[in-house]
Amino acid sequence: MSYQTTLEQLKRYRNAQKEAESAAAQDFPPQKAENEVKVESTNRQRPKAQGIWLRLFNIDLLDNFAFRAWRDVYHRHPNPTIIGSLGFYLVAQLFFVWAQFGMVFFVLAALTAICLNLGQRDRDQPSAYSVFNENCERLPGQMTAEHFERDVLQRRVK
Repeated sequence: MSYQTTLEQLKRYRNAQKEAESAAAQDFPPQKAENEVKVESTNRQRPKAQGIWLRLFNIDLLDNFAFRAWRDVYHRHPNPTIIGSLGFYLVAQLFFVWAQFGMVFFVLAALTAICLNLGQRDRDQPSAYSVFNENCERLPGQMTAEHFERDVLQRRVK
C-alpha cells in the first residue's frame, strides 16, 4: 500500500467521522440545566475527543451514577473527597491483604487510577502520534530518525 493511498483512506475516514459527529450533534442538541456548576460550563466550550468505548460500542464507562456523584461532590468539596477516597482505598487494601489478595487489588487499583487519569485532548489539539494528526504532521520539536542520525551518529540528512 502506497503512502498516497494511506493518506486518501485517512482523509475518507476523517470525513466520515466528521459527518457522523455532525449528524449526532443535530440529533441530540445539548440540554442546559438551570443549576450548572461553572467548571462544567467551561468544559463544554471546547468539545472533547470521544473515547474508544464510546466510539465502538456507544458506552461511556465514566458516565455512570457512581462517577457522576463523585465528580459532583468533588467539585463542591475537593479536599474532603480526596481524603475520603484515599481512606476508602486504604481500608479496602487492608481488607484484601487480610484476604491474601492484596497484590491483586493493588495492581487493579493502580491500573484503574492510570486509566481514570488519562484524560482527553481537545479536538483542535494535535495528537502525540503523528498518524492521527491532519496530514500526519509531527509535533514541533518531535524527535525523529533523521534527527537521531544527525545528532547522535553525526550524519548529514539530505
